[in-house]
Amino acid sequence: MLQQFQVPSILLGLFLRKFEPGDMKKLSETLPWRLPEFDGEVAVNRQLPQNAPADVPRVAFMSKDRRKVIEIAPAKLQFRCVPGELVPGENNQMGLKTVQFDAAMETFAPLALKVHSVFSEHYGLTANRIGVLTEFLAGTGGSANQRMHQHLLAGRDLLGERFQELQINALTRITLGNGRGANRWLRIGTIRGGQDGQSDVAMRIEADVNTLQEDTYDLSAADIEGFIGDVRTHLSEKVPFFNNEELFKS
Repeated sequence: MLQQFQVPSILLGLFLRKFEPGDMKKLSETLPWRLPEFDGEVAVNRQLPQNAPADVPRVAFMSKDRRKVIEIAPAKLQFRCVPGELVPGENNQMGLKTVQFDAAMETFAPLALKVHSVFSEHYGLTANRIGVLTEFLAGTGGSANQRMHQHLLAGRDLLGERFQELQINALTRITLGNGRGANRWLRIGTIRGGQDGQSDVAMRIEADVNTLQEDTYDLSAADIEGFIGDVRTHLSEKVPFFNNEELFKS
């Protein structure tokens, strides 16, 4: 993977076959000492109707700096991690110094496994599907829209010339290292910035890899660890987009 890619966030999604947290008040009291990384606010969604969809979060646990969040729904658990380092910025505000993919994964993976372990051992969680969504940012050294037009659409003018905004969403069926199939979404768009705030100087990419709906099975801790490792290898080595030097040449 090219060095230009920085990772602002990574998300683990566990699709649940079974979840028996018991009383939410008790969960709110016990989880922070089982997962001391989540030492901040506990946000309870009190506005939901009784028939709210099972994948809508009911409660969220956060770290004090809000860089780690667990959202819990009856049918889904999500853990979002913001790797990198908080550094002083302008106007006495803190900013995020992002890191490259390998460093981000080194922060994310152990915490993701710990979250799964605690919920599995203490709160009756059984997941039968899993997904990992990684957000990437990369500067292009020129118009990101025109780079995408040239390298991803071969410069053809079937949709017009001089795009002001171009988004590409591509779904692919892939095979991971364990031989199981998975879905891989690549969602590619541009970011405007620069001194005028209008220059399309970078790309934002979401890489979303998740197991197939028709291939569900109860996931063990080893399965979770293996999937995260397989995603890391796949994104590092198996996606030509992330290694295209011409696309991101300064």
